[in-house]
Amino acid sequence: MSDRKSLTEAFHHLFRSCVCLIGLSFLKILTDLEMEHVLNISDGTNSYRENRSSVYCSDGPKTTHALKQDQLEVTKRENAALLEKERQQLCKNNSLLQLLKNEKEEVQKLQNIIASRSTQHNHNMKRKEREYNKLKERLYQLVMDKKDKKI
Repeated sequence: MSDRKSLTEAFHHLFRSCVCLIGLSFLKILTDLEMEHVLNISDGTNSYRENRSSVYCSDGPKTTHALKQDQLEVTKRENAALLEKERQQLCKNNSLLQLLKNEKEEVQKLQNIIASRSTQHNHNMKRKEREYNKLKERLYQLVMDKKDKKI
């Protein structure tokens, strides 16, 4: 039973190691493709492919260092582009916030106007209702007076 457990643990360790190696290989390929894409976009050339093949052909540290320097430069350019994009987005956000503030103020102003007109309308309606009741009472009095005269 103990041998089986240690065999299982060894298998799991071997399996994890293989998965890790496959993952690293995949990651390296993915990184290479991304770098090639970035360089093709920024330069419009295939210089990265040439640098990569020279790195694999000659294992010299200078070539690796040059590749790392190229990667650093690309990263710096990307960072600068992203910072500029972020700055533009912030400016756009600020202008949109100002527009929103202006619109909110306009809505508040219109709501105040509506409330004022509603209050004024209610006041006028009550005044008209009082006038109507007075006229109704006056009419009733006139009708009653006329009936009293006939009698």
